[in-house]
Amino acid sequence: MKKWFKEQYFRILRLVRNWCNNQIKSENDRQSRKIIRELDARRKAIVKLQQENCPHLAGYNDLSEVCDYRTSIVWHTDNLGETFGLCTNCQREFREADADYSYWRKKLSFNIPSAANSHKEVYEDPSSVSWVPREVTLYNEPFNEKWGW
Repeated sequence: MKKWFKEQYFRILRLVRNWCNNQIKSENDRQSRKIIRELDARRKAIVKLQQENCPHLAGYNDLSEVCDYRTSIVWHTDNLGETFGLCTNCQREFREADADYSYWRKKLSFNIPSAANSHKEVYEDPSSVSWVPREVTLYNEPFNEKWGW
């Protein structure tokens, strides 16, 4: 009988300890999720603030003194024919539904426009390409044994 009580006592003790540990874990999980939500909200607010204050000009940087007059927006046409822009500085998307889309679309871009499936004919018939890439030479000097290049 004494052994049975002892086993029951330790069984109950384990159950209470597991219950307490689970309560602590669940409270820690709740706190972690709350902190993650707060950090995510702060990150989104910072990104939005950066996008609102970005001039979308090529060469723009907080540390640089000179910017270009052309925009840093890459214009892309997808498979459905929709054209949208992406600022390479702040990663803001410019869609046709945006109020300032036409303003930025009219400006000269520093980047080359891209389009989905625009190079399809090159992959189908490589001989149709009218240009040949030139060979790039890095060093015109012979191999230098002293320096190993």
